[in-house]
Amino acid sequence: MLKQITDLDKKTFQNMGVVFLPDMFDNDWIQSLKEGVGKNLANPGNRMRIWDRSDKDKITLYDSDNWRRIEEYKNFIYEGPSKEIACSLLKTSRVNFFFDAIFTRSTGVKFRTPWHQDEP
Repeated sequence: MLKQITDLDKKTFQNMGVVFLPDMFDNDWIQSLKEGVGKNLANPGNRMRIWDRSDKDKITLYDSDNWRRIEEYKNFIYEGPSKEIACSLLKTSRVNFFFDAIFTRSTGVKFRTPWHQDEP
């Protein structure tokens, strides 16, 4: 972890349910995830959905549940600082990994990304 989580960060998370934490992952983790996404896009999983494809073959897509087959994702989940960050914010000693997903949009795609709202 590049940056320590402050008491203010924890309080913000407790009060708002969200907190902005820049610079928490070093370039090695970012590069590893980029490589994982590259593998994911080259060989999508069975949950992949293309939401839009332009006439120049640019896409907006979603894919999930690939952490078992893409080593970079698995390493990020189990070896990266995410669990430490989550434990600190949630004030617990243990967290459970539930789900992975990527949302990818090619440069220049104008398609509005579908999104669900959990509120009326």
